Amino acid sequence: MKESSASGKGVEFITFDFNNEKVEGLKYFYLDSCIDVKNKRIVWNGEECLVDDKKDFSKEGYTLFRAIALPCMSKDDSRSYFSSDGKNVIFNIKKVNGGKYIGEMKVIALDSAQSKYLNAMDVGCIDGCDINNAITYYIGKIRDNYRISLAVSNEGGEVIGYYYYEKVSEKINLKGVVSGNEFLLKTDSGELFKGNVDKDKVTGVWSNSQGDRSYTFKLYKSIMQ
Repeated sequence: MKESSASGKGVEFITFDFNNEKVEGLKYFYLDSCIDVKNKRIVWNGEECLVDDKKDFSKEGYTLFRAIALPCMSKDDSRSYFSSDGKNVIFNIKKVNGGKYIGEMKVIALDSAQSKYLNAMDVGCIDGCDINNAITYYIGKIRDNYRISLAVSNEGGEVIGYYYYEKVSEKINLKGVVSGNEFLLKTDSGELFKGNVDKDKVTGVWSNSQGDRSYTFKLYKSIMQ
């Protein structure tokens, strides 16, 4: 991962699976914000690039990071303006394969509107992502205030995993079921997550173990899987 800050915020990172001593699903991400001087506005830009797993990067003459990044740069230099609620930032990033534009992904950068730096761990997918892992990681908030992370696996409708509050980082085990777009998850202590899955977003209501407090929650598939 590489981070930078000049007139805006920037981050580059690589994600991949490592199975049987082989790299699979290699992706390069580039996200940044900058100032559009001509129009006097801030714009957010980004790319997600699928990289050829079989490519021999040792002969490129560049650092590994640069060798992976170069073939991912699309010729489409369009940039995306963003929307913000004062806390979060929503924008689109381009999806690239072989240097060609193949679509867009809508993402949200949680709590990034006023932050000096962009943290890749804060970025979740709203729509258009192609994340279908055995274990899926989500980021989001309960009551729009409490940041949480969730990791779950779904086998035939039976869901197991854990969640944790990011300020505490203590894993809380949970399990449950999903039927169609509806799901119900319960922790060992009796907390409940009940809601719906809408593409790459999960929304619903969290209830404490005593059943006397309930808050809405909203989760997004993390682009850092």
